[in-house]
Amino acid sequence: MSTEKYNKEQIRNRMLKYAAAFWGIKKAENFDPIVKLLLEALSNEIYMLGEDFTAIETRLLEKTARILTPDILTSPFPAHGIVHAYPIEPCYLITRESGMYYESDSLTRKLSTGSVSFYPACDTLLHKADVKYMVCDDLLYRIAPTLEKTMIARAEIRMPPRTVWLGMAVDESISDLEDFSFYLDFPNLTESYEYLLLLPCTEWSVEGKTVVMEGGIHEKTTIQKEPTRAFFQDYDVMSVIDKEVMDIYSKHFLKVSQSFPLDGSCRKNLPDTLRSCFKEAVLEKMQDKLVWVKIQFPAHFTAEVLEELHAGINIVPVENKTLHEQTTTLEETFRVIPLRTGSYESLLSVHSVKDSDGKNYHELLYPAKDSTESYGTYSIRKGGCERFDSRSAKELLGYLSDLLDDETHAFNAVSSIKLQALTIQMEQLMAQMKQTADNMNEFRETPYYLMIDELSGKGQITV
Repeated sequence: MSTEKYNKEQIRNRMLKYAAAFWGIKKAENFDPIVKLLLEALSNEIYMLGEDFTAIETRLLEKTARILTPDILTSPFPAHGIVHAYPIEPCYLITRESGMYYESDSLTRKLSTGSVSFYPACDTLLHKADVKYMVCDDLLYRIAPTLEKTMIARAEIRMPPRTVWLGMAVDESISDLEDFSFYLDFPNLTESYEYLLLLPCTEWSVEGKTVVMEGGIHEKTTIQKEPTRAFFQDYDVMSVIDKEVMDIYSKHFLKVSQSFPLDGSCRKNLPDTLRSCFKEAVLEKMQDKLVWVKIQFPAHFTAEVLEELHAGINIVPVENKTLHEQTTTLEETFRVIPLRTGSYESLLSVHSVKDSDGKNYHELLYPAKDSTESYGTYSIRKGGCERFDSRSAKELLGYLSDLLDDETHAFNAVSSIKLQALTIQMEQLMAQMKQTADNMNEFRETPYYLMIDELSGKGQITV
């Protein structure tokens, strides 16, 4: 196929050349005006037909490239952050399906939903405990839920260097520190990365007893029964995104890897080594029984660095995403489900597909010899089935505006006053149409479609 492209003038000149040779006319100027007008109209239609063929080739190439490209390379990457949660129960398992929502008046003015949803990037445990106080570099801080520190007292005696105490309010029903995850950060340091890498070198203790720590957050892992499904699940889009998010925040976490029982001797308002450092007025204000964790940092951590330390527990890495659920009734002859997304939303992945009979559907076929589970398969395609919508309307208005802008200049040479007045009105209407097209700024991505490969008769599909 030739890759050479011709504009309207080139097509018209070639048609005039062949017509002159066919009819034996030496000069193109000798053509009848009606014939020239017909050839010009035909050349314009041929040019538009060629543009349509080019658009078809482009769509075919894009669709082929989209199918051959791994999903993780074309999938959007959600915004991420951390959330500080406090459970009601002594121990609560928060999973990837546990949605958390943030609402405010400013979001209501900016977003149609009025809220932002977050989902954890891992399954972890929350404990009914919280860090209330921190002692660092001769200063006693009160810790807010946002991990911000407020100085409330200064020690009268010099404390050991590179040592930090965390005072935790732990519920009486909790008798062990195992599986506790501590979050440490230096948000105001530009070179915080090198300090975060040294956190596993810190030494932790409670009342002189060593607490064994490991890097990373405590995660609850589920073991797949079928090894084939477990292998492909590691390459699922959401699994890869969760791993990338966890790699960003894992260096901030240290977890208690071994059992550390708590008894009455571990709960004090201040450690014995710190009671002589503060005035009696400070001791009288601190009446809560706290579990004080001592952290000894390596020599690389100076007093200026530890002053920027923020610490807490029950911190969870989260991703900005929303779980949508839709139920569609399918016919046996048409098994395509449009996956609807809102304005400024992008499809990340399909969590689960199930029909009205309780049959599960998966994107890949997982054959198992001894398995009695019956399931179907589905495939996801982007675009190609959508009807005329706002995106098409904006493109069509832009094309019509350009076309009118090109052709209206031909009427300016006409001496008719009435025709010139109509031309002015047409230009005013074109300006309004351009403004309307520019205001159509609603962003919606090309819709995705879920195609069910196997479905007997009618049925309802829940996605």
